[in-house]
Amino acid sequence: MTKDQSQEYKQLSQERFGRYAQGYVASQTHAAAQELAALIEMADPQPDWLVLDIATGGGHTALAFAPHVQKVIAADLTRKMLTWGAGPRSVQALLLGGKTRAALSGRHYVSAEDVRALAHPVLRHRLVTNFSAEAEGYTTDRIVDELLASLDPTKTSLDEDERLSKVLST
Repeated sequence: MTKDQSQEYKQLSQERFGRYAQGYVASQTHAAAQELAALIEMADPQPDWLVLDIATGGGHTALAFAPHVQKVIAADLTRKMLTWGAGPRSVQALLLGGKTRAALSGRHYVSAEDVRALAHPVLRHRLVTNFSAEAEGYTTDRIVDELLASLDPTKTSLDEDERLSKVLST
């Protein structure tokens, strides 16, 4: 898939999604969930991390991580076609699964490929499409595909760190 196609899919998804976002944004249950505190504790975020908050609508996970990391990116492609989106437990599953996959591969770090490999099995059953999505041929797998297509695995928080370019240019 080309970058233009990826952008086109992202734009199309954003135009079609959105019906339930406001309810999630305003939800005090999601904003103050104990799961968010458990997620922060389990993840042990580091100041140089780049965190991706996917398909959650209100950005509660992004807001919980923001004070602890360098940068948070929220990619919410699923506003209009989902009755229920991925929540904090999906991030926990991606985190633990990524660590497990890395360890089984003999690595001490989680790669973007680890997260990509786990995205479908982790998110597939956590996303619930509505009638509008089904009528247009959207499945949870297609939504996850579009989300993954919109992310550039070669970009990191270091790309925007001026200190790195100074070190590399000397």
